[in-house]
Amino acid sequence: MEPQPSSKRFDPLSNLPDSIFQQIISRLDISDISRLSTLSKRCRKLCLSLPSLTISFNNSDYDFYPFSQFFYRFLSMHNGVSLQRLELNISCDNLSISSDEIAFCIGTWILQATKCNVVKIHLEIDTIESFTLPSCFVNCASLRNLVLNLDNATLKLPTTSYWPLETLILSQLKISNKLLGEWILRCESLKKLVLFAVSGIVRINISSSSLEYLRIEDITATKYLDIKISTERLECLYILWQVGKSAKHSLRLNAPKLQKFTWKGCVSYYSYEGDFESLRYADIVIIPTPSQNKAVANVTMAKVLETVHRVSWLRVDMFFIEVFFFFFKFLFPSLSFNYVVELMEEFHSLGALTLLLDDLAGKVPTLASFLKLTPHLNSLKISTSYSSDENKSSYDAEYWEAQNLKFVKSLKEVEMEIHGKHNEIELIKYLLKHAKELENMTVLYSSKVFPRHVAISRKLQQFRKASSSASIYFLPNE
Repeated sequence: MEPQPSSKRFDPLSNLPDSIFQQIISRLDISDISRLSTLSKRCRKLCLSLPSLTISFNNSDYDFYPFSQFFYRFLSMHNGVSLQRLELNISCDNLSISSDEIAFCIGTWILQATKCNVVKIHLEIDTIESFTLPSCFVNCASLRNLVLNLDNATLKLPTTSYWPLETLILSQLKISNKLLGEWILRCESLKKLVLFAVSGIVRINISSSSLEYLRIEDITATKYLDIKISTERLECLYILWQVGKSAKHSLRLNAPKLQKFTWKGCVSYYSYEGDFESLRYADIVIIPTPSQNKAVANVTMAKVLETVHRVSWLRVDMFFIEVFFFFFKFLFPSLSFNYVVELMEEFHSLGALTLLLDDLAGKVPTLASFLKLTPHLNSLKISTSYSSDENKSSYDAEYWEAQNLKFVKSLKEVEMEIHGKHNEIELIKYLLKHAKELENMTVLYSSKVFPRHVAISRKLQQFRKASSSASIYFLPNE
């Protein structure tokens, strides 16, 4: 006897736990969430208690005012449930209403979100001239994380005496020096600050007793940019400046707890306070301003070197190394370098070193001298650029053996980019022959090696190895 069909239709959503059902709902557009909320009491309850909302408005077919009113009512019925995250992506390109009217509508939404104890707000608006941050922002005691991307519009800030923000990310907007400095100063609990493609700034004065993470990237400055950082708890600092022909960039740094320091781009002046005893990681690829006097540029780089000489992980270019030896010759004109090496402990804590070289051929003596200062190196990575000049000096494995480099005794990992040049192959030969603790040798070959890569690979495999357990990987550099 065949079973009779059930009189009730199968509803897979009815059997889902609320937590899983809400995860599904959170991936819907706000208009679909609105429709779903009308299906049942359960759907309405779950839709109106979502912990996270993402709103995208970029369609000119919608009437903005009805949408604004709908979303305002939706937030006002949020059942008193705390709103963890609100993301708004608003495109004003096809809207006929003014920027002030759009800002007012967004302000009403945010006002309702603050009544829901919102924790994080991510706001992106394009094609407007300016945006005034509603005062409800600074009056929201629950708000901890704020992300603003205004597509190069001007940001205007409300006055406040205190703001409990912990994370602030400002991207692609204009703001004045005075407003930014005062704002940061009043965020007494701020732990993370990111400034990306911010314009309108000539001086940035960041003074904080709570800041732990700071990233300053692509700040637009036509002629001059002065950054002063004075922070008691800062652990990670990233400064990524665009290389400009005439821009004069300066940095004044006081961060006694700094552990990780990345600095790239042009610089004309640098000063610091303290000894940076906590600094362990440094990625320094900076160049002097083209119009800068060479002697002044060397003094600036020497101060950078003083900052990072105790680190255990270092990534630098050849300019950094050349400045080091410029000051060695200046300070010790009558002493041999090998004698001074025995006295100096500049990079004795260094365990991992990455070198960015234009070309290995003309830099071998300088590189060998620098490596004498790193007796406890465990990891060495060398990145080189291709050069068509074949008339530069040649250095074989015997030259490297004559340098009596101590770091090969502790070396465990090597990664090296090659272009099939003699000096590159000979350095690899030397390292394989003398690095008794070596575990991995990775050779990344460029397109210039073709079609000789097979022959070079065989040659490397035939080199004598001091470490019987060392593995050699010969891979294309993609």
